[in-house]
Parts: sequence; C-alpha cells; structure tokens
Amino acid sequence: TDDSLHSRCFRDTTQRTDGRTLQTKDGKEGRADRRKERGCEQRRMAVDVLSANDLSALMMDAKEKMKDIVIVDVRDHDYKGGNIKGSINVPSMTFGALIGQLTKEYNDKKMVVFHCMYSQQRGPRAATAFADSMKKNYPSSKCKIAYLRGGFAGWANLYVGHKNQNQLIENLDIKMWA
Repeated sequence: TDDSLHSRCFRDTTQRTDGRTLQTKDGKEGRADRRKERGCEQRRMAVDVLSANDLSALMMDAKEKMKDIVIVDVRDHDYKGGNIKGSINVPSMTFGALIGQLTKEYNDKKMVVFHCMYSQQRGPRAATAFADSMKKNYPSSKCKIAYLRGGFAGWANLYVGHKNQNQLIENLDIKMWA
C-alpha cells in the first residue's frame, strides 16, 4: 500500500530530500538517494515558483483567464494591509482541515498560486500539501501549482503606488506600506 511505501522510504531518515548527507534515527550518516535504492522515487507533483511580474502579467492579460487561476492567501493574523485582487484567504492554521475541499473545488483550474506574507514557509508548505493531495486524489489533473516568490510583502512593495495598483491589490491600508 501507499502507507507502507511511505514508511519504507522515510522510516529511518530525516525529511531531507536534496541528496546531501542526512542523519538516520540510529545516528548513522547516509544519503537521501538511499531511498531510490529501496525503490522509493520522489512522487510529488512539481511546485513552481512564480514571480510577482509573471503573476501580474497573467492577471492583466485578460480578465477571462483569471477564472482559470486561483490565488490562495494563507496568511493568518497577518492578513491585513491588503490582498492580491481576487485572492481567497485560507489561513494556514485551518488549511489542513480544508485541503480535501480545496483540491476538489480547484482540481480543474489551470493554475493555483499560494502565498503568505513572505512565501518562505506557509505559502510553499501549503503549495506542497496541495500538490500532494492533487497527486493522490486527482492524478490526471493538469493543474499547475505554484507559490508566489516574495509573498504579499514583495507584491505590495512592487505594486503599491503602481499605475495598475487597483487591478492588482484590494483592501489596501496604505499606512502599512508607506
């Protein structure tokens, strides 16, 4: 079963998957590619990194295309000061409980983009969890999954005061970004 494959792949290692030296539970050093020796290939869907310029170009290209793109903001208490226009807020604290509903609702979209304030932890982690759920529940889906490089802070730094600000940001509290 899938669970036994997972436990065979990860039972004695830390979660390091970059191929560098890692510690096993028994304290021995090994290589992440030992997983391949045990028949365990990385089976995750790819998660892309999307720049603010690329996302804004998609948003500005044609409003009709935005119906095929979903932007998920996983900020929690820091969800203030504004948001990317048209994004939905699914706080990271509740994301795990809603992931099944989200994959069911968005598996037919062309792209789902995640972000948090800086997209250093919560945004990429949500994108990876979403990709794993998509791989498991909708393996034939063509949906691209990405997280926004720089998060909302990077987005705001680029687009507050920009000529297209109103098409790219909503609920803006200018005091937070001045």
